[in-house]
This record gives sequence, C-alpha cells and structure tokens, in this order.
Amino acid sequence: MKEYRIKVNLDSILRERKITQKELIEMLNEGLAEGESKFRPAALSEFVNNQRSAINKRLVERIATVLQIGDINTLLTFEASESILSNEK
Repeated sequence: MKEYRIKVNLDSILRERKITQKELIEMLNEGLAEGESKFRPAALSEFVNNQRSAINKRLVERIATVLQIGDINTLLTFEASESILSNEK
C-alpha cells in the first residue's frame, strides 16, 4: 500500500523566480491590514523545508496571492512512498 504525504514545492518556486525566503517574508507581511498578525520567518522556513505537520491556510493563501499562483497543485503536491504496513497480509 502506498502512503501519501504532502510535499511543499515552494523552495523550487522561489529558486525559479530568484526570490529569497527573506524577500518573500517581506512580501507576505507588506500591506497586511492593521492588527493582522505578521508571518514569522521561522514558520515560513519550516513550511519551505517541509517541516510543518500542519498547513496554515492563511499562509498558503497569502503565498498564492503574493506570488500569483492560481493552481494549488503548483505549490502543494502528494508524494507517494511504500507504507510500512504493506508487508502485512
């Protein structure tokens, strides 16, 4: 049985567009409404490096808006691997 995990493709998107994480965090926080909490560089880094166990919908939406990504499949995909359970019958 295959096990599926969500893979964040933001690292390759940033490389293609020649944007650093520092530049992206500035773009994400620019123009936020008064009182709206800012995005933390550490949270973005964990997201970029696939280290988050939960996906922050607000962060994904803001990234899509700032980078003009109209298809979520560009940003997030499923990655398949063989499950440990596949040996059981």
